[in-house]
Amino acid sequence: MPTSVAPNPDLVKVFEIADDALIALRGYHAYVADAILRPLNDYPTIPTDGLQITHDWKRLHDKDILITQMTSAFEIVHARNAILIMVSILEAAIVDFLEVLGKTGHPQTVKNNYKARIIWSIPFVKRTDYGGANWNSRADNVCQDVDHARRIRNLLMHNNGTYAPRYSTDVITSLGTPKCLATWKGATDTGPVDIRAQDYYQLSQSHTEFLHRLHHELQKSMFGCTGSYGYAKKGKLIEWERIIKRT
Repeated sequence: MPTSVAPNPDLVKVFEIADDALIALRGYHAYVADAILRPLNDYPTIPTDGLQITHDWKRLHDKDILITQMTSAFEIVHARNAILIMVSILEAAIVDFLEVLGKTGHPQTVKNNYKARIIWSIPFVKRTDYGGANWNSRADNVCQDVDHARRIRNLLMHNNGTYAPRYSTDVITSLGTPKCLATWKGATDTGPVDIRAQDYYQLSQSHTEFLHRLHHELQKSMFGCTGSYGYAKKGKLIEWERIIKRT
């Protein structure tokens, strides 16, 4: 961040932790998706005599059925898990941003739920003045993706991974017509949430951009730091070893 006003280091720390986590998750998703195409030695780490589910309890299972079902549904399961982690990363970052602001003389009044925190974040994100010239035309789309992921997360966590009316009603209305997955059949649909790799990629890119723009604007509006945290200008490679091993 080359600027005459130094960025707030605590905000930078929160941002970098979340940014690294989102990038690591994207790399992990790609690695596992590719590795699953090359199964080794008939899945030797999957037990055949039962699955230990607690320190005391073991559940009987059929290894072949697990492999068959997981293979057939892998893309959906993998995308679901990635979205759950991705949403948690951004939510935690916003909570930590708010904590830093409160400790540095910039307290914010925000209800204690993720939807409210997204709503609080949106004005900062939308008014950022760095990056591509087409940001104004894309801002609502990126913000809609963040809210869409929240709604998908709620279905996965609170509705057994199936559609419910709240999917199309529990939305941030200021963003216009809410996004929905292509497999959703309408308000009466109660079928399973069918998420694919491309859905996750779209949402992941928006979450990373949302995080970058929120951090930039908080540094600017709260602390007077106008320099951008830009990878392109630095020509900086992803530091996979540091990100993955947390070194």
